[in-house]
Amino acid sequence: MFIFSFKYHADNLTIKEIIKLPQRIKEGWGITHLTTKINETEITELFISDGSDEIFVLDLITWRIKRIIKVLLPTILMNIKKYLRLLMKWDTLSFG
Repeated sequence: MFIFSFKYHADNLTIKEIIKLPQRIKEGWGITHLTTKINETEITELFISDGSDEIFVLDLITWRIKRIIKVLLPTILMNIKKYLRLLMKWDTLSFG
């Protein structure tokens, strides 16, 4: 089974692109992005949750999994955006 993501044209909401997500992602529960600046270069990553205890970090261009973040807190108690911001700060320090 494959999960697909859709990019839409902002002006008329027609489908711009259909992207097949990596097979490891079983369902599409939530997606957000974070742009960080490292040495004058902006890097945007996508964060996708499939409802499990893993958050998948994907490359914006290739849509391949760059890394997987294991969630140690119960997901029902998280505010995903705040958690990801904190995690990204920690993650940048830990993984470069």
